[in-house]
Amino acid sequence: MVDIATGMQTAADTSSLGTPVAEYKPRSRRKVLNLIAGFILSVAGGFAILYGAISANVPTDDRPPVMILGGILLLIGWAMIESWLQTRGLSVQVFTDGLVRSQYGKSAIMRWDEIVGVWQAITKHYYNGIYTGTTHTYTVQKADGTKTKYNDSLKNVEELGNTIQQEVTKRLLPRAVATYNSGGTVSFGKLAISPMGLAWGDKSLPWADIQGVQINKGMLSVKKQGKWLNWANIPVASIPNMLVALTLIDRIIGINAKK
Repeated sequence: MVDIATGMQTAADTSSLGTPVAEYKPRSRRKVLNLIAGFILSVAGGFAILYGAISANVPTDDRPPVMILGGILLLIGWAMIESWLQTRGLSVQVFTDGLVRSQYGKSAIMRWDEIVGVWQAITKHYYNGIYTGTTHTYTVQKADGTKTKYNDSLKNVEELGNTIQQEVTKRLLPRAVATYNSGGTVSFGKLAISPMGLAWGDKSLPWADIQGVQINKGMLSVKKQGKWLNWANIPVASIPNMLVALTLIDRIIGINAKK
């Protein structure tokens, strides 16, 4: 049931989602730091623009660079404030049969069996060869085309992303296997899997011509028999329902996973 005045989902709506499993909320420290840093940068940027425009202490030739710098600081500041606003009051509750995203008194329900696509982008960052951290972004699409993103603004978002992938895979993998076994083609964006082999965009490769498939540094690499170069290097982040695709390929020909 939905409150027409507010659009807020009531408890009756979530009762069909089964048992509550977990809840994810924004990182408190990150929220506060984003707001403070955004405010400071916005003020500094605004001051730089004003100073560059009217101060007699700034030479004419130096006014444009000062004002441009101020504009950059202002944009970064506003972006950080916007990031804080986007996560303010956000809560994601996971149930056995779906999840609920709540914010500003409104909730959106997404059942696992309503999800048709999940993309994940996990990137490790290095500076001068030193590991500095990993960022995570998970994009979830419903059958009606609605997309929702979850990233590191949520605490333990990797755990949430893994749950989404696993629950969606449970429901989509049997369909993918049935389609393949019946001689059909299963599509994962530009990647397609069929009894004939793999297809990537406008090129295809029979299973018998595949020497090996491996995952390395976020890429799905396919090597053709007798060739030095890979037949295809596919970013895992570009593959919708990548866990379904990788499981299907692994069952057919096997995948050599590398970190």
